[in-house]
Amino acid sequence: MNNTIVFPILITAFLFLGTIFIGLGIGFKSVIDKKAAVCTARTEAVVTEMNREVNLSAGTDSYRSWFPVFSYWAKGEEITVRSKIGNEKKIFEEGQNVELYYNPDNIREYYVPAENVSFLPKVFIGVGGTFAALGIVSFLIMRVIS
Repeated sequence: MNNTIVFPILITAFLFLGTIFIGLGIGFKSVIDKKAAVCTARTEAVVTEMNREVNLSAGTDSYRSWFPVFSYWAKGEEITVRSKIGNEKKIFEEGQNVELYYNPDNIREYYVPAENVSFLPKVFIGVGGTFAALGIVSFLIMRVIS
């Protein structure tokens, strides 16, 4: 293939991937910020279990995550929820008390600051920015050599 085909494909792919990753990062940040904004009632939760989930791929253990189960009281009701956020390392121990914020209008909606998911949008935006930069560099290289 010659450069008149390769570079436009690379540029398009890098810019497309960059846009997708940046969009996902912004979306994740929006979800995290919204949850933090609506979950305003503070309580103490207890980690009642640590569930380990293994995803099998091609017959081998490819990914293992720990998912905490939190139990807390909200408006006189005991709520038990399993986190949707898994970690490769065990960041909580059974019996551990953690700070938890729940939504007063929907007591099953919660936010645990110690789960620290604020890095996720930054990773996606960083990867997206890298892809976009590669697209721009590819465009500049194409202009120089043609």
